[in-house]
Amino acid sequence: MALRERDHGRIGQRHLGVDVVIGRRVWDRQSKFRLRLGPMSLKQYIALLPGGSALPRISDWIRFYTHGELAWDARLQLKASEVPQLELARGARLGWTSWLGKRRTQHDADDLVLDGERLLKRQANASPPSA
Repeated sequence: MALRERDHGRIGQRHLGVDVVIGRRVWDRQSKFRLRLGPMSLKQYIALLPGGSALPRISDWIRFYTHGELAWDARLQLKASEVPQLELARGARLGWTSWLGKRRTQHDADDLVLDGERLLKRQANASPPSA
């Protein structure tokens, strides 16, 4: 969580870790949540990736319910049976729709975490200006 400048500590009768912290950010367990989605098909998984058709709806839903007060990320879980083989000719997106090395096919692929705040900023920058 980023700290506003007026919340930065000042030298004086302060005790580190009690009423003052060092830095511009602090760890806050109450300001962020993780949305776990899956297990899902490859088609559903791709729709939730940046540029996918379902991601804006999920983002809008989260913004509606949290009023922008909470940060979030999403862990996508792709069914093990849907994990594609690595083939560069088919438009694989390394780290998103393809994995290097041998995957254990009996386990779902759930190692992708999308940063919600970053996605929302990108989405806002890509949106056409409102009239």
